[in-house]
Amino acid sequence: MTAYLRQILFNWNVCRIVRIIAGTPILIVGIRDADWPVIIFGAAFLATGLFSIYCCAAGQCPVPDPDERSQEKL
Repeated sequence: MTAYLRQILFNWNVCRIVRIIAGTPILIVGIRDADWPVIIFGAAFLATGLFSIYCCAAGQCPVPDPDERSQEKL
C-alpha cells in the first residue's frame, strides 16, 4: 500500500473529522448558490480533512514516526 493511500485510510483524528463535517455544508451551499469563492473555500476545507493536508506555514507540519526516521538514515 502506498504512503499516500495509507494517509487517506488511516490516522483519523478529531480535527480531520471536524474539517470534513464543516467543509461539506460550506461546499453544498456554495454549489447551491453558484458562488465560486464559497465553493473554492468549501472544497479546500473539505480537502484538508479528507487528504489530511496541514498548513505548514503555521508550523504544524507532521513529524515522521521514529520508524520512518530510522529508515531514512539507511
